[in-house]
Amino acid sequence: MQFWSQGTPPPQVAGAVTSWQGAAGFAHQLFDRDAAKDFLLERLGADWLRAFGRAGSATEESDFFRLCHLGLLGGIYADCDDWLTGDAAQLVCGPSCLTVFREPTGAVGNNLIVAPPRHPAILWAAICAKRALEERHNETIWGKTGPGLLTRAVAWHIQKAAASGNAPSLRILPRWQLGRIVQFHSPLSYKSSKSYWNRQDVAGALNGLAAHLPPV
Repeated sequence: MQFWSQGTPPPQVAGAVTSWQGAAGFAHQLFDRDAAKDFLLERLGADWLRAFGRAGSATEESDFFRLCHLGLLGGIYADCDDWLTGDAAQLVCGPSCLTVFREPTGAVGNNLIVAPPRHPAILWAAICAKRALEERHNETIWGKTGPGLLTRAVAWHIQKAAASGNAPSLRILPRWQLGRIVQFHSPLSYKSSKSYWNRQDVAGALNGLAAHLPPV
């Protein structure tokens, strides 16, 4: 499953999307904003649709919707700028196992998630994202709906499994293993625009730091 808010992706993104459409043994769905709204209203109800409507950007919409869709149906979520270059079946580790990938910083990335239906960590993250959007939490996208949230959800799942004496239904792989199957973080031109989430978060972090510096 993939999400592109504005409908048909531009040519530089469409090529990456096409690579997933041909994955052997998998059905492919590309949602835009309207299709995502229909899915949320039909499957989860008006309050989840209302939370989606309070997203402050297409990135928050995508972050929230991937958690909702994976939480209900499971499958593979991939960002639209990630190219499938290997066998998608190698990403799946079992009928109840969540597969995520560790960024070089140690956080869990959310650009590619492989989940069974109703995995506890995904459901926990979806509920937290819904609350954050409803309450208009003043966080960066990374922490509110993105990789920071998914990292907390994975940590919660590990802690809960340990407390009950069970092994977590989870596989965390280093980024280099994903690189054998998926070409990720492609340097496409839209990422240099002011609307791209990472540029917004960096600007916010710098502005926050500047507020604490002594006057010159």
